[in-house]
Amino acid sequence: MRIAIIAPGSRGDVQPYIALGKGLKKAGNAVRLVTNRNYEMLVNSYGLEFWPVEVNMQDIIQNERMRAVLEKGNLLASMSQMGKELKRGALHLADRGLAACRGLAMVLAWISTDVYFAKLGLRS
Repeated sequence: MRIAIIAPGSRGDVQPYIALGKGLKKAGNAVRLVTNRNYEMLVNSYGLEFWPVEVNMQDIIQNERMRAVLEKGNLLASMSQMGKELKRGALHLADRGLAACRGLAMVLAWISTDVYFAKLGLRS
């Protein structure tokens, strides 16, 4: 079976899905991991197919807007700013994620499926 795992985020978000991908591959499946470009070598080192997206959580967290909000120590403001930053990359992620999943038998994703359903004109 050909399986796509969509897991953008920090290394802590991606690593568990690499482990899952390894297990699925060991069971005889072909696994494509859809994640940030900066994890290409990591994904490939485990023998999984890599499919890049340009949404990089580290860049989002470390940009000037986020740093300014985080330095104020207001958790709600930080979460609000994070939502704004993530929204900027959501459509790109949906486009790349959908392209990565075409022709595959199964899709696993830790992110909300709402963005994909909206791209397809569906409701979750």
